[in-house]
Amino acid sequence: MRKGILAVAALLVSLQAPAMDLRVGCALGTRSIDDESLREAYGPGTVYFPYAALSFWKGAAVGAGFETGYSKEAKLGLYKEASSLKIQGFEIFALYQLKFDALHPYLKAGYGFYSYSQTLDSPIAPLFRVDARQGAPILAGGFNLHLTEGLYLSGEAKYVPLTVKPFDEEVDLGGLRYLLGIGYAFKF
Repeated sequence: MRKGILAVAALLVSLQAPAMDLRVGCALGTRSIDDESLREAYGPGTVYFPYAALSFWKGAAVGAGFETGYSKEAKLGLYKEASSLKIQGFEIFALYQLKFDALHPYLKAGYGFYSYSQTLDSPIAPLFRVDARQGAPILAGGFNLHLTEGLYLSGEAKYVPLTVKPFDEEVDLGGLRYLLGIGYAFKF
């Protein structure tokens, strides 16, 4: 009797629960750097962002992803010394989307845990290296354009204000990302 009552209660709760979906996808795009001297030396780069997000209530979702791919080399200084810069990070986020037929615009906020490394091969000093980590908030807006039941295309503009201080001087590694992607929503 007790099992029957629990089964009926579980059925009634599940009928009232909103539909959930798991979205997985990957976006590709460009990334800029706000610091003027680094932007001139290394320039913008390509990043990709695989992610997963779970929607749980009327357009609200939480998720995580990994931004990687920005790795640039440049000649720096008077002696044109070889250098490299690499930035990547794990991000967690919450988003809210509106649903207009096939178009679902959204706003996203979160926090990223970024690692950055820079090397400089100088005749004055042996290989100079910075390896550090820094956290920063994330603000983004974008859209998902649903093509079929689960398949969608996405577009996003994201800003991360990533200010770091590897030595005595602050450097702004933050910047804008413009991403286009593809994903699939699994309904359950």
